[in-house]
Amino acid sequence: MMASNNVIEKQDHIVPGMVLTIPGLQVNLNDNRARQSMKKYFLEAADITNRKRPADAAGLRKLANSW
Repeated sequence: MMASNNVIEKQDHIVPGMVLTIPGLQVNLNDNRARQSMKKYFLEAADITNRKRPADAAGLRKLANSW
């Protein structure tokens, strides 16, 4: 979503036909600034997701904190 912010406004609004940018994960994990930005985003997404899908939120937090 972060790489396609000109296309996606909300994470639950991805629909067929959207053209998304999929960045290289390892490249971004190797970049401290990008890694911190991704971690922040995943933690914010976990907070939003927690309302309806607590198990998914826990997974997002675990992933974010693994970096």
